[in-house]
Amino acid sequence: VVVFDNVFVDYGVRIGDFSVLNLNVTICHNTIISENVIFSPNSLATGGSEIGKNSFIGSNVTINPYIKIGSECIIGTGSVAIKDCLKSGTYVGIPAHEL
Repeated sequence: VVVFDNVFVDYGVRIGDFSVLNLNVTICHNTIISENVIFSPNSLATGGSEIGKNSFIGSNVTINPYIKIGSECIIGTGSVAIKDCLKSGTYVGIPAHEL
């Protein structure tokens, strides 16, 4: 796991091997991050979120509480995930929707 400067990881968080938490990332309580997940700068995963393996979270993304991001998902820059993004694919916008 690679953790850059100014990263906050709350209690109960699990982070899989080969994941990257870039600058100014916040990971809130009881979030599960699978292996090989990349968080770009200034992203936020709120409490109870789950991120599947090989996913990419763009800059300034917000993942709302208890949202599941599936394996091999891309969440585009500035998106807000307010519902589960389970199918592998690219999700963008506010709220995040599949392209």
